[in-house]
Amino acid sequence: MKYLCNITLLALLLLSACSTTPPLLALSPEQAAAKRGYAIVKAVKQVQDYRLSGWSYIDQQNLVMYSSPKRHYLLTLKQRCHDLRSIDNIALDTRTGVLMAGLDAIKILPRHGMVLQPCYIEGIYLLEKIKPQPDSGTSSDEANTLAAR
Repeated sequence: MKYLCNITLLALLLLSACSTTPPLLALSPEQAAAKRGYAIVKAVKQVQDYRLSGWSYIDQQNLVMYSSPKRHYLLTLKQRCHDLRSIDNIALDTRTGVLMAGLDAIKILPRHGMVLQPCYIEGIYLLEKIKPQPDSGTSSDEANTLAAR
């Protein structure tokens, strides 16, 4: 009997080891913003007078929300939102009309109309677009040599 229990326990351990996948390493907010060419200006607790005019997928826990032409926010989610990659539309689920980190969520709106589970917002960060550095095609040594002539 003891031998049978040990074999059963060993078999369960082996099966559970095979069925688990390693967790994805979460990006820091700075890394997530940089993936889309942004830098974080500051963390904010809430966004008033927002208007969702679009969004951009970064990964299963991060997205950029476009609120107006000059107001973009990084939303970090508490858990992975698995359907986010393949979806076109999201909605913001707020309880107060003000988007708040730690309280509100995004909802995925699939094409067939059934709303999926909410993905709760962990953090909100005001973003600014990173200006690309001009590439003159010459190295700094070449530029220094040309300037000396």
